[in-house]
Amino acid sequence: MGQAELLEQVELLEQAEALERVEALERVEALEQAELLERAELLEQVKALEQAEALERAEALEQAELLKQAEALEQAAELKLL
Repeated sequence: MGQAELLEQVELLEQAEALERVEALERVEALEQAELLERAELLEQVKALEQAEALERAEALEQAELLKQAEALEQAAELKLL
């Protein structure tokens, strides 16, 4: 095998290695993007859960306020009966 053929094989090998590195980087980038997407989706789920919990607390406060008003009306009615 001549020197030119050896150089050509070395160049081909270097190109193949460079291509493998590029492909590996692309896989890493794709994985990082997938992980970022998963984190974003988890954050959205957490926000939705927090909003649902806040809504439940607001509804519970409204119910408590309505209960207080009903009790106050009952007491007022009892006082009128006395």
